[in-house]
Amino acid sequence: MRENPAKFKDIEEAYSKVVKIANVPSPSQIKVEKKNHHKKRRKFHYKYQRWAKRHHLRRKKVPNKEITESSAHLPALEDAEGFVGRRPKVDPFRPGEKITLSVTYFNIVAGDLSLEVLPYKMVNNRKAYDFAIDVQSNKAFSLFYSVEDFAETFVDFDTLVPITYEIDAHESAQQKETRVYFDSVKNEATLWEKVIHKGDTRGHERKIQWAIDPYTQNVISAIYYLRTFTLTPGKKLAFRVSDDKKNYIFNGEVLRREKIQTPAGSINTVVVKPSFHLAGRFQPTGENYIWLTDDDRKFPVKIQCKIKIGSLIAKLKSLDKGQ
Repeated sequence: MRENPAKFKDIEEAYSKVVKIANVPSPSQIKVEKKNHHKKRRKFHYKYQRWAKRHHLRRKKVPNKEITESSAHLPALEDAEGFVGRRPKVDPFRPGEKITLSVTYFNIVAGDLSLEVLPYKMVNNRKAYDFAIDVQSNKAFSLFYSVEDFAETFVDFDTLVPITYEIDAHESAQQKETRVYFDSVKNEATLWEKVIHKGDTRGHERKIQWAIDPYTQNVISAIYYLRTFTLTPGKKLAFRVSDDKKNYIFNGEVLRREKIQTPAGSINTVVVKPSFHLAGRFQPTGENYIWLTDDDRKFPVKIQCKIKIGSLIAKLKSLDKGQ
């Protein structure tokens, strides 16, 4: 879409009708809005008092019955340790965070994989995390196959449920734009996608909808959501994931603690063995492992993955912990 916006205009227009993304208001904007809101409330209160006095009415005191979210962590299949309701007691994410991993494919350094936490956004009038993943092949590997992929997902700040995700894939063989909206009220997902293969001028377009279970993650948010759990060796994790009309359960087993060497020095990690299903070329076919820092932030610093078209190993290259 970045190179040929006109070819993907219809996808973006359909997506924009149901997803509204804006920046979080600045403190000064919020202050002005609150000030105006209080003025309106006071004006209404004075009008009501005058009207009540004329009609000899008294305002009845009503007990304060605040509706608060249950402290129980839902859904029941997920581990609840370290959570208060749907929120982790310690938030592992900071805006400005950026993890860059060097990717090796068939023992050849192929490029970089970056995971970022961007500034918060307002998505459909709700505060949301902005998580992004960027994959770039290096010059040498691009001679064989060029990859310039960008994915972004917006996750509700309060519930940690994804609202939407976008994938812009620009590769030697194809260009693909994907937009997916997760409606957590209707428990329904909508996907808009257009693929233009090399040599094809028109492309193939599709729109699909399917039912999802409550508290379902998408294929991008799942990578970040894993970091919200307490990772103790011996623990088994599970949460829901949905992609392309299919609903899965992500299962993960925390195997052990391990110290590894990286360009940033020696790092204490926990090793997680994930088990999940994905369609397409990047479908895992063997045993896969993720090394995350053994602290409250749980940064992924190493990934070993056997996929349908080979083996990938990603190791930490640089780490910016953010604000």
